[in-house]
Amino acid sequence: MVSFFHGCRYAGVPVLVTLSAIVALHFSQQNWQSWQSSIDYAPYWLLTITSLLAIQFNRSRLAYIASLLLLYYSVVNQQ
Repeated sequence: MVSFFHGCRYAGVPVLVTLSAIVALHFSQQNWQSWQSSIDYAPYWLLTITSLLAIQFNRSRLAYIASLLLLYYSVVNQQ
């Protein structure tokens, strides 16, 4: 019986967290509408900040990937 509860820990916690997130999203969906314009521009800001931080900490691969993703996202959303 103890092994059953031990096994439920690995399956039960992710299911509980996922269900909690779905319920929270359902009840706060109206609040997301007011943030929609900010959410649309979030990838631009986040990828730019990621590139700058990666350059600051000498992580050129990460800066390169973030810059390429920023360029790709800009081109895809241009159309």
